[in-house]
Amino acid sequence: MTVATLPEAPRTAPQVPGFLHDHIVTFEETNLVGNVYYTNYVRWQGTCRELFLIEHAPEILADLATQRLLLHTSSVSCEFLSDRGLSAGERVRIQMRLKELRGGRLTLQFEYYRLPVDGAAELVARGEQALCSKHRAANGSVVACVLPVPLLKALLPFAPNAAVRCRIEEGLAFLVGNP
Repeated sequence: MTVATLPEAPRTAPQVPGFLHDHIVTFEETNLVGNVYYTNYVRWQGTCRELFLIEHAPEILADLATQRLLLHTSSVSCEFLSDRGLSAGERVRIQMRLKELRGGRLTLQFEYYRLPVDGAAELVARGEQALCSKHRAANGSVVACVLPVPLLKALLPFAPNAAVRCRIEEGLAFLVGNP
């Protein structure tokens, strides 16, 4: 009998760059059991997303503040992978990555890592958030729109693959050519 062996798969897939936000868990964020209350993971997604905008696309902040531009969350999820979760005083790193982009819709992925003083980081949760870009028309109605140029430029280095990178570049070429 002949036994065929398959070549070993790479242990780690090439990583797409991600935006990192480090946070120290406070008692305020925990429940009676002592671990982080689940809604805080979603709140941290919003914080991470906002910090990304402040750092990489500050030009759109005024439009968001005046609601000329809306980034409407259409869905959000979080999967908990650690039995003990996170506790007050622990450091957590939230890594946000672009998963998909189509027109005015984008999906972001989030990974939450416990950062121990010694040892390796531990993945404790994983989440996603889908967003739709909308703008307020002159008559006050809210309508779907493509993502603004500064945001597309900010997302380009975080494109997860060639197809998404191509969609961003095509969007930029269209928007810059048709202001």
